[in-house]
Amino acid sequence: MRKVALWAIALLMMVCGTAFAESYEVLWKRYDVAIAKDLPRTGIDVLNQIAAQAKADRRYGTLLKTYICKASLMENIVSDSIVGEVQRLEKEEQALRNTQPVAAAVYQAALALMYQSNYSLGSTRGKKASEYFNMSLQNPEMLAKAQAKDFEPILIPGVDSRFFNNDLLHVLAIYAGEYRMMYDFYAKKGNRRAACIVAAMMFDKGMGYRFLDEKEVKAKENKKSFYKSRIVHKLDSFMNVYSDLPEVPNWLLCDTDI
Repeated sequence: MRKVALWAIALLMMVCGTAFAESYEVLWKRYDVAIAKDLPRTGIDVLNQIAAQAKADRRYGTLLKTYICKASLMENIVSDSIVGEVQRLEKEEQALRNTQPVAAAVYQAALALMYQSNYSLGSTRGKKASEYFNMSLQNPEMLAKAQAKDFEPILIPGVDSRFFNNDLLHVLAIYAGEYRMMYDFYAKKGNRRAACIVAAMMFDKGMGYRFLDEKEVKAKENKKSFYKSRIVHKLDSFMNVYSDLPEVPNWLLCDTDI
């Protein structure tokens, strides 16, 4: 399967360089200089300035990026400081839930990723990550109408996101691992290219079994060859369903991990 380039959350990548908004360019360059000179406290001071401006302008993508960058810097200065930064982010997210639900969903996804990737957040971090992922996807219709570009620079564009109309839904759903939900949503909406891409991603990740019914899944326990044949059959059926799309050979021809 050809690698699909979609919008990505610039969280685990720690892409904390210059932002896209021209009005913030000077401050972000000042931040870059501080980091290049290994001056984390200066960098934090600059991030605080950017955050104050972004909050006033309601630029939630920029604001969230400052929190992520600050958390990374603080962790290098004070051990376990990530806990305080996460608590701050949780308060921000709660304040947005009723007034800015789309922004809140992006915050929830970011919090989920932070809990998922930081062992210092405690033994319940897995449960918290799952809870935040679920919250972020509570309203698929709303997310499908929202544009990912509105949350740059915390979200980074990918060329294939155009097949998803550059919506926010596919970004958050991929990070939450909700591929079957994505497939059902885009298929129902008639976005066949998006549905085909999601199906291809599922087979490529060894998740083709999610298209099987309960009886077919149970067959794995008794007869693996039958179970495997059903997944291959499902892949073949998808090839036929989407055969009119010129991209299908690149998307669906993959090594299925049974």
